[in-house]
Amino acid sequence: MEQDAFEAQAVGPAPLGRRAVIATAGLGAVAALAIIARVLGPGALRHLPACPLHEWTGLYCPGCGTTRAIYHLLRGECVAACSANLLAVVAIALGAIAWVARPWLAPRLARWSARSRGIALIAAALIVIAFGVLRNLSGTPFAWLAP
Repeated sequence: MEQDAFEAQAVGPAPLGRRAVIATAGLGAVAALAIIARVLGPGALRHLPACPLHEWTGLYCPGCGTTRAIYHLLRGECVAACSANLLAVVAIALGAIAWVARPWLAPRLARWSARSRGIALIAAALIVIAFGVLRNLSGTPFAWLAP
C-alpha cells in the first residue's frame, strides 16, 4: 500500500499538451520581440526582410505596418498603432481577450462542428483579404487604412 502512494507521488503533474507548449513558446517569442521593439524602437528589427509584396508591386499587404503598430501599442499610443495597422491592433486585442477568456471559451469552441470552424476560418480569411484590398484604394474613404 505504501508503495502505491509513493508511485503516485513520483509521477508528478500531468505533462503539458503539445498545443499548450506551442502556445507558450509562441507567447514567449512574441513577448521577446515586444520587449526588443519597446526598448530599441521600431527600427530595431531593420534586419528583417522588407515585405516582398510591397517591394515588388508597391501594394501594402495586410501585415504592412504591424511592427510599428506593436511599438505604438507598447508605448500606449493607440491612435498611432491603429494608423499603422488597424487589423493588427484588432487581432492583438481579440487575441488578448481570447487568451484571458480561454477557460470559458475552450469548452464552447470544442463543441463547434467542423463546418462551423471552416466558416469561421473563411470569414477570417475574407476579412484579411478585404483589409488588404481596401488599404490599397487611394482616393477613397478607405485610404486612411494604408500605413
